[in-house]
Amino acid sequence: MLSRQLNACVGTYSTLSFSLAASKQDLVLDQPPVVRALRGESVTLPCSCDVCNYPDFHSEWRFTGGNRAPGTILAVKTALSSKHQDPPYKFSVTHQRNSRSLLLIKNLQINDQGTYMCTMIKNVPPPTVILKGPGTQLEVYEPETTAQHADQSWQIGIVSSLRLGHLFLLCFVQPLAQWGPGLDF
Repeated sequence: MLSRQLNACVGTYSTLSFSLAASKQDLVLDQPPVVRALRGESVTLPCSCDVCNYPDFHSEWRFTGGNRAPGTILAVKTALSSKHQDPPYKFSVTHQRNSRSLLLIKNLQINDQGTYMCTMIKNVPPPTVILKGPGTQLEVYEPETTAQHADQSWQIGIVSSLRLGHLFLLCFVQPLAQWGPGLDF
């Protein structure tokens, strides 16, 4: 009799474990895989958990790449305060409803390229839940420059990738249109 009850408990327990694991899979942070921006601009990286709906949570943003140590904490945002790691506040975090964290990066530079990881922590009400995002790869490009050559206008876009050690040039030739007295089309 005891053996039969034990087997029934084991079956119930394994079913419970399976359903908990299945629901935990749904709690994943959503981050775009790649964001591209120009040097000198500002960019906002989003991180959200659509099914969480936590009214009170805090988020941490970490960076890997460039000239910073791996996993450097850039900014932390709680319900009450923000902690910025850079004195001029190059990085800032804001929260929106429905468990959404936004990392603003100002005055992008080439060494800002890398992976930005978002972590959300919910403490109240218990239990504590820690969620990590897959990370967003930020690619920073040089702004396009225009050079005049004879009767043609060349646009050169410089695309650099410090991680791979390559420099790419994208060139577009566009004829220069001129009009005025005595010039017909």
